[in-house]
Amino acid sequence: MGSVNKVILLGRLGADPELSYTKDNLAICKFSLATTAYVKGEEQTQWTNIVLFDKNAKNAGEWLKKGSQVYLEGRLQTRKYEDKGGKQQYWTEVLASFMQFVDKRNEVSGDQVSTSTKQTPSTAPSTTKKEEDFDDDIPF
Repeated sequence: MGSVNKVILLGRLGADPELSYTKDNLAICKFSLATTAYVKGEEQTQWTNIVLFDKNAKNAGEWLKKGSQVYLEGRLQTRKYEDKGGKQQYWTEVLASFMQFVDKRNEVSGDQVSTSTKQTPSTAPSTTKKEEDFDDDIPF
């Protein structure tokens, strides 16, 4: 049987994202995301390291700021390395493959943009139907 490595997070950035580029011009954006859970009535905040690539990285670097709320989907990755003293250290991060801005325009900063599509009353589809649109053969 296969395995699953999927992470879904909704949280706020702890600092402005750091956008950089590789020598091959691949965009990489890194930031920490705070998520909060309540355990026995006590608030507990978890900080998670996030890494985005390519178009998601560019969008995050341009539009996200400290305090922005974002929804992410991705997978966990843990890397092992040796520190200067030769001791093995581990670094866990989420490699995000999907990102959705949650904040509304101007909620965090003057130029914040939301990618969520909300319909305004003028563009929302009408929920009223004419009587002839209903099928009379429905048994309930």
